[in-house]
Amino acid sequence: MRKSFVIGSVIVSALILAFSIINPSALWCFVVVGPLLIIGYHDLLQKSHTVRRNFPLIGNFRYLFEAIRPEINQYFVESNTDGVPFSREQRSLVYQRAKGMLDTLPLWDSKGCLSIGV
Repeated sequence: MRKSFVIGSVIVSALILAFSIINPSALWCFVVVGPLLIIGYHDLLQKSHTVRRNFPLIGNFRYLFEAIRPEINQYFVESNTDGVPFSREQRSLVYQRAKGMLDTLPLWDSKGCLSIGV
């Protein structure tokens, strides 16, 4: 996928530049394509997220869907305690432990209120 992105970005850039010889206003396409290319090459060069490095641009959708997952689950799918063979809470616990993060939740939240997991 990385190679496909590089080849595709070179081809798209070359086509825009070639078409701009005929119609100079075609350079405005870089207003849309340019930021996508910058994000894609940034994804290729970063070291922290393997998904983004292996799937530039498309890998960012994983983090978008992860961010809106609670809303989708709340309205359409299941709760955090449902799930086979492991619930979302159990998987989150394993992910937190694998990343070396705290795997327990405090009884008091950041505002000083008692949080009972509701």
